Amino acid sequence: MKRKPLLLLLPFLLSILACRKEPEPDIPCDDFIGFTCLINGEPFKTQGNLTCAGFTKWYDPDEGNLLVSGRNCNASLNEIRLINFYIHSFCGAREYEVSSFRANITSVLESNFYDYDSILSGQVNVTGFTEDNYSADFTNGYVEGRFAFTVTDTAFSDTMRVTDGRFCMRF
Repeated sequence: MKRKPLLLLLPFLLSILACRKEPEPDIPCDDFIGFTCLINGEPFKTQGNLTCAGFTKWYDPDEGNLLVSGRNCNASLNEIRLINFYIHSFCGAREYEVSSFRANITSVLESNFYDYDSILSGQVNVTGFTEDNYSADFTNGYVEGRFAFTVTDTAFSDTMRVTDGRFCMRF
C-alpha cells in the first residue's frame, strides 16, 4: 500500500520537472538589455508594439555581418523612427571605424520617411561578443557595445549627431 502514494506523486513530480526552464546565460551588460542614445543631444527612446520590436539585432556568422537597430515603432510626425548600424566583415569585440560600417536614421516627416544615411564620422566599439553555445536558432550569444556617429541626408543639407549610444542584446 505504500507504493500507491508514491505512484500518485510521480505524475506531479514529472510535470514540475518538465516545466523547469533552462536558465538564460549570464551576459555582462550591467543589467542593461536594449538600445539607447542621444540624437542631437535629445534622448532617443525605443518603443515596441505587437508587430514591431523596439530594438533588434541580426547576425550572420557565415557572412560576418552584424546589424543593430533601435526603433520607435509608435513615432509620430517629426519624430525619429529608426536608428541602425550595419558592420560588414564583423570579427567580434573591437572598435570599428567609419570604413567598416554603415549607419542610418529614419524620421517621419509629413507621413513620409526621411533618411539620413551618408555617414560623415563615427565609430562603433563592440565591447563584448560571444557566439559560444550557439544553437541552430542562433540563441545563447550576446553582443554589447557603444557607438557614436554623424550622418547627413542625401543632399548633404542636414546632419544628425548620435552620441552616448549603447546596446546590449542576446542572440
